[in-house]
Amino acid sequence: MEDVITKEKLRNDWKSLVKDLETVLGEVKNDLGDKASAVRARLERNLEAAKERLAEIEDDLKDQASAAAKAA
Repeated sequence: MEDVITKEKLRNDWKSLVKDLETVLGEVKNDLGDKASAVRARLERNLEAAKERLAEIEDDLKDQASAAAKAA
């Protein structure tokens, strides 16, 4: 059960990170400097990776819940 709680906390942390990255991207979007563009591109890649990982975690949690329901 502790594993599920840890994954749930991790999922919430990832959601928070994604939200923060989206906020940062929105703030630097209007800055047209080369350095800002490079930073924005890197943040966008990291944001997409974070979203993919979050989807994987959510799938794992669904699988665990399904297995627990079948076992019960």
